Order: sequence, then structure tokens, then C-alpha cells
Amino acid sequence: MNPNNPLEALRPLHLPEADFAWPLALGWWVLIAILLAGLCGLIWWSLQRYRMNAVRRSALRRLKQIESEWQTEENSVQACEAINAAIKATALHYCGQQPAALSGPAWQAWLHSRLKPKLKPQISLDFTLTLYSGDNALLWQAREQTLSDARRWLQTFKRAAQ
Repeated sequence: MNPNNPLEALRPLHLPEADFAWPLALGWWVLIAILLAGLCGLIWWSLQRYRMNAVRRSALRRLKQIESEWQTEENSVQACEAINAAIKATALHYCGQQPAALSGPAWQAWLHSRLKPKLKPQISLDFTLTLYSGDNALLWQAREQTLSDARRWLQTFKRAAQ
């Protein structure tokens, strides 16, 4: 040890042991509780939304089934009736009895009233007017448009306030 250098007499520096993880401070417990409550709320909301859309999903599955069965011009009227029935059942479930007795132009106008404004020009739903004409050829020619319109209406319509 050199008497001219007092720094040599000092011991090396030691950092204190890090013991700050547990127990957590009250603020952390509050934050964890808020996050858990938010997660539970999100799960509950997701389940409610999933249950509310069960009829819509069922109608979309039915539409796929109708599309696979609609292979000839002869069953065009039956296919359009089934599509209309799937849409009407969905409308009855989500919007109550209001659309039950509607048909023809009134039914088509009601369906359009349930669409978002930007979609109204894109979805015609003309099959609701030509459905009972009995013209299989006309319905067969509009097959793709009918299926597309029905699918888009089922996917995007506005439900009644519940």
C-alpha cells in the first residue's frame, strides 16, 4: 500500500442487492385489477356479439347451401324463395315483427332501409320483385347477382336498436 495514494486504502464498491420486485406496490395491484377487469369485459362483449350473430351466421350457411343446390334453371323459383325466407327470418329475429307482412316493393324498400348509405346503390335485391313472376329464365340469369346481393345484405345490414 502506497501512503501517497489514499485511494488504495478504499474497498471496492459493491452495489446493493436488488430486492424491489416483491411485494408489489399498491399502484401495480390497481393496474393489474384494471387490466383483468378490462380483459373480462372484452371476453364478455365478444361472447355477446358472437351469440347475437348466430342467426346471421345460420342464414349465411343456408345461403351457401342454397347456392350449391341451385344448379339448374328449373329450380330458380324455389331457390329465390329459400333465399327470401332466409333473409326474412334474419330480419324477423333482429328487427321484430315489422317486416313480417311486407312483400314486393315494400319489402325491397324495407331491406334497403336497413343498409348503410354507401351500400344502397350497390345492392339491388331485384329478386324480391321478380320472385313470384314464375319466370325461371329471368331468375336464372340473375343468379349470381341474387346470391351476391343476399350475401352482402346478410353481412352488412343494420340491426334494430335493442
